[in-house]
Amino acid sequence: MSPMSFISYAGRLVVMFALASAIVVAPAAPAAAHTELIGMSPAAGSSVSAAPREVTLTFNQKVQPAGHGVVVSSPGGQRVDAGPATVRAAAVSVSLRELPTRGVYRVSYRVVSADGHPVTGSRSFNFVPPATATDSSSPTHPAASASPAGPSRPVRLRAGRGQAGAPGLAVVAGGGIAALVVLCGAVLGARRRRARRDR
Repeated sequence: MSPMSFISYAGRLVVMFALASAIVVAPAAPAAAHTELIGMSPAAGSSVSAAPREVTLTFNQKVQPAGHGVVVSSPGGQRVDAGPATVRAAAVSVSLRELPTRGVYRVSYRVVSADGHPVTGSRSFNFVPPATATDSSSPTHPAASASPAGPSRPVRLRAGRGQAGAPGLAVVAGGGIAALVVLCGAVLGARRRRARRDR
């Protein structure tokens, strides 16, 4: 092979290698530019005992909010986000109102990536506040309701004595009536005997 032919052959190899590299690398460029959510505070899927004051979403590159940007909803569907979302480079934050109840809160977002494509999605966190003093004191009600049962025993004893005394009074009264009948009979008998003697 002549030197000129070798140089021409090597040149063709270089061109073919460059084209193959461009074909392999070109599809990877759009994928690398795809905007994704990489973090949230409170963490997605976490349980928190203290109500957060704001929700922050962090993306892998700079974004701009679209529409409401970030919407946070209570378990009953009530919006608890306050005011428009604020953007700091790749982080989007929104302030929260006072959370009305415990349960799972849904965080929905819609932003625009650097190349103008919309990025939407949703995450959630669980709000589990600690038990209140009212909840801890509720078991004391059964004990309080048992206190009126104490005086019932003396009342029952008094009722028993009254019932036991009633038959005794009846016996005494019956005996007195019987004695009075006998006495009256004796008096009448004595008068009859005197009347017969006088005749």
